[in-house]
Amino acid sequence: MHVLMLFFLLMLTTAAGAQAPRVRCTERQVKSNDPEIKDPVLRTTCYLGSYRFIETAFPDYAGRYVEREHSVFVRVQGRWQRTTNSRVFNGRQGELLARINRGIREEWEGFRADSNTRDCMEGVAAPPRYGMNDLAISFHDGAIWFSVEWDVPMACRAVGGAIITFPLKDVAQYLR
Repeated sequence: MHVLMLFFLLMLTTAAGAQAPRVRCTERQVKSNDPEIKDPVLRTTCYLGSYRFIETAFPDYAGRYVEREHSVFVRVQGRWQRTTNSRVFNGRQGELLARINRGIREEWEGFRADSNTRDCMEGVAAPPRYGMNDLAISFHDGAIWFSVEWDVPMACRAVGGAIITFPLKDVAQYLR
């Protein structure tokens, strides 16, 4: 009987741990303030628990979305207040940050070692140890993306940073 009870408890714990947090996102197009730019500004708003993440993507004159701004808000007493990335995560966020920094370093090293991208990385210093508030956070297809950008020439923008992704269920243990 005790073995059956232990098995049932283990199944409940595993099922609860496998639950991915729910994220709901919407995208809106907003007219650019610059009359020379015909493409709209894209504003993506995602809700994760009591947090709201806003990513605003600005087009350039050729219609490429190369400039982005990120902000995060928390709902307190019915009002949205600006907060920081680090406030979204719990006391174990250091473990997650170590994984993110390791991934960023691996991408940077891969670009430096690849003969097709090595020239783009010329003069780009090794990535520092990023803090949670140094990262841009966005959500795509059930995953959370942590990204950074490096100072590379415009022609190298395809390798101008790193994006480290995790399924949402894998970061649930680090969320407040």
